[in-house]
Amino acid sequence: MSIEATLNNSEIEARFYALRQHWGVFQQDYKILKDWNFSLDKAKRRGGACFFHKKLITLSIHHIELNDEAVLIDTLIHEVAHALAWELDQENSHGAKWIKWVSILGGSSAVTGKFNTPKAKWCLVLACHSNGTIEKVAVRHKRSRKIKSWYLRGRPSTQGMLYYLAATQWQAWADNKMLFEELDLIQSF
Repeated sequence: MSIEATLNNSEIEARFYALRQHWGVFQQDYKILKDWNFSLDKAKRRGGACFFHKKLITLSIHHIELNDEAVLIDTLIHEVAHALAWELDQENSHGAKWIKWVSILGGSSAVTGKFNTPKAKWCLVLACHSNGTIEKVAVRHKRSRKIKSWYLRGRPSTQGMLYYLAATQWQAWADNKMLFEELDLIQSF
């Protein structure tokens, strides 16, 4: 789904408009941000990002869709603090200068926030065909073609044993509603 199509949802559009208003206030209060832009992206695992060299702050359309206004404003503050710490203090991390700016702007200095993200479609699993077991390793929104060469850190013997499994099938297997033999373990596509 494109960002434009998602913005046709009036609630999301209203949230984005409110965030643009907050962004405008930051630009008025901090003239150093006049050359910076604010936009949306399609990230699924993070709420926002600050691209120093592009002078761009983005928030995820999924973040806007799934979280309340307080979380969204705190995310915007987090990213604006990065921009100010970069422009005024040459800091590009979550260091002391960034913490100072987050505090001045009234945000949380937690590096990672607790917020809702879209559910991943895939699970990365370690499958043992000899005994019919699987171990969930991670969740993934996308699949990689390189999976055949992957192995778990410190366990080179797991090379070739990692697969993608639809999250719905993982849950069915975990709930004892599917047998190992019924699972669609994917390693090449």
